[in-house]
Amino acid sequence: MAVAVAPQPAPIAVPPSVAPVTPALPRLIVAGVALLGGLLLIVLAVPRLGAALELARAKPVYDRLQNHDAGVDDAALQAAIEALRKGFERSSEPYLGTMLAYLYKAQADRTTEPALANQRYAQAADVARATLRVSPSNLIAWVLLAASLDARDPRDPAAVAALTRAIHVAPYDPRLRDLRISLAMRHWPRLDPATRALAAFQIKRAAQLDPRALAIQAREYLGLPAVHESLQDDPALRTRFNTAYQALPR
Repeated sequence: MAVAVAPQPAPIAVPPSVAPVTPALPRLIVAGVALLGGLLLIVLAVPRLGAALELARAKPVYDRLQNHDAGVDDAALQAAIEALRKGFERSSEPYLGTMLAYLYKAQADRTTEPALANQRYAQAADVARATLRVSPSNLIAWVLLAASLDARDPRDPAAVAALTRAIHVAPYDPRLRDLRISLAMRHWPRLDPATRALAAFQIKRAAQLDPRALAIQAREYLGLPAVHESLQDDPALRTRFNTAYQALPR
C-alpha cells in the first residue's frame, strides 16, 4: 500500500544581508576635526613647553635671590632675566611674570648706575602690569608694582594706589610681608584708615615673630608711627618692640 507524503513548503529565498554603506564625507569631516584638534593641542602645548624650559633655566637664580644669596653674579642674573622674558612672552603665565618682575627689581636694587636702575624699575613695573592684566588679583604683582613705582618716584600717586591694592587683595597672606611693611611705613600718612588697619595686622605679626627685625625696619623706613599705631591694642607687645628698638646700635 502506498504511503501518502505530505507536501513540503517551498523554501523562501532570503536575500544576503548588506551592510549599511557609510557615506565618505561624514567620515572625512570627523577625521578632519580630530586632526585639527590635535594640531590645536600641539600649538597650545608648544609655548607652555618652551616656558617650562625657560623656567628651569631661571628658577635656581630666582630661588637664590629669594634666600638673600649675595653670591648671584650679574651674568647669571641677566641670563635668568632673558630666560624668563622669553618664557613670559610665549605663554603669559602669571608666575613667570611675577618672577621676571622680581628679577628686574633685584637687578635695579643692586646696580650703582642710576640710569640702569631707573630702566629696570620701569621694566619691573611694566611686567607687573602685564601680569595683572591676566591675573588681576595677583598679590605678588601688586606688591612688585608698588615697590618699583616707589623706587622710581616715592611721590607717585600710582605707587600708593598699587600699595593699597596690594594690602587689600590678600591682607593675611605672608608672602612679601617685609616688603609690604616697608612700603606701608614709608607711605603711612598717605594710606586711608581702612588700609592702615589691614597693614597693621602684618606689622603686628612681624612684631610677634621678631621684634628686633621689625625695629630695624622701622629705623630704616621711619616707621615708628606705623608700628605704634599697629600695636596700640597690645601694650605688652609694644613694650617688647620699644625695648628692641632702643637696644639697636646708634
